[in-house]
Amino acid sequence: MSALTPSAITKLVRKLGGTVREKQLAVDSLEDLCGDGNPHTLAVITAAGAIPALEKSGGALAKLAGNAENAVTIASAGAIPALVQLLATTSTDVQEYAAEALATLAANADHAATIDADGAIPLLVELLRTASPADVLRSAARALCILAGNAKNAVTIASADAIPALVQLLGSTSPDVQESAAGALSKLAGNAEIAVTIAATGAIAALVQLLGSVSPAEVQLEAIGALRSPAGTAEIAVTIAAAGAISPLVQLVLPGSDGKTKMPHLAH
Repeated sequence: MSALTPSAITKLVRKLGGTVREKQLAVDSLEDLCGDGNPHTLAVITAAGAIPALEKSGGALAKLAGNAENAVTIASAGAIPALVQLLATTSTDVQEYAAEALATLAANADHAATIDADGAIPLLVELLRTASPADVLRSAARALCILAGNAKNAVTIASADAIPALVQLLGSTSPDVQESAAGALSKLAGNAEIAVTIAATGAIAALVQLLGSVSPAEVQLEAIGALRSPAGTAEIAVTIAAAGAISPLVQLVLPGSDGKTKMPHLAH
């Protein structure tokens, strides 16, 4: 869809108060505009007051939430509870969009607290346990990863029994899912007690597997982060070494056939 002028967008928003048919057409048009991802267009849609009418459209809100100012507006409009509720829908597309929007909003500490208070964490963990498409698993794990940056949220996530599900996702065939799961475990392992639980759940062997050359660099980095976080505990450090982590870590810092080191910063 070609870009619309601010006045045209405003007219669409006004039609949200019209007949059922007019409202549906307006919502569809606004969702298409959100899908284009133009920052200026998204800002105009937000300023025009469309957010309340788009609360049931996870995809539109996910696009809108990608802008920091829009994220504040979305949270102020009370859309976070609506996004949390969308996690429980039967549509995997909507689940993905809602989880992605919550992941974006969770970067703000106040929003993260609201997301937790509205009960998103158990629903996100439940998505990890289902045979969901990879996109849903990635978005849910990414949202948990960002939420886990808060110490209180990390405890809530661990208490929701997320660790076994995250460890299982390390064996996913999707590198994006592996990266998000390893990132979440890395954040959670910042808590010493949770780190012990992660190690006891069999995460270390799975993380070491991800250090191999077949894994993309992004996955390797998150796996290293997850292994590094609990390594301060002597017993866990021994387990990491026994799982064979040293050899692949050395390979990552040694120069390859082209003379370049894959991850030079690890050598320092």
